[in-house]
Amino acid sequence: MVTTWRDIGINYGGQHIGKGISRALKEVDKAVGKEAAAIQERPSTWITVIGTFAFPAAAMFLKLKDPWDKLFILIGGYISTGLWDIIEEAMVAGGGGGGAAYYPTYVAPAPAAPTATASAAEKVY
Repeated sequence: MVTTWRDIGINYGGQHIGKGISRALKEVDKAVGKEAAAIQERPSTWITVIGTFAFPAAAMFLKLKDPWDKLFILIGGYISTGLWDIIEEAMVAGGGGGGAAYYPTYVAPAPAAPTATASAAEKVY
């Protein structure tokens, strides 16, 4: 098989559409005020998980014809890479079973109040 410009366009196009969807999901989180929420509370997490399976499944079950089937599979494949980000964040945040590292809070002692010192002439030996 020889790669054609059409094949390249489908591959690049699918990835760019997937990137656009991934980027839009971040904006959805901002719009609903869940940007700093826990991973499982963000809409982007659930849309990423669903999209990972929905796009390829749609290509199969809807019996999409070429090039739409490939395009849907590529979009789903790109969106699935977001699962790595979700897993990594869960592990770092302590939600992935490893638990977050505990760092006790250090409170520096207050500086001592200055005291008057006797001059050398006042010192008694």
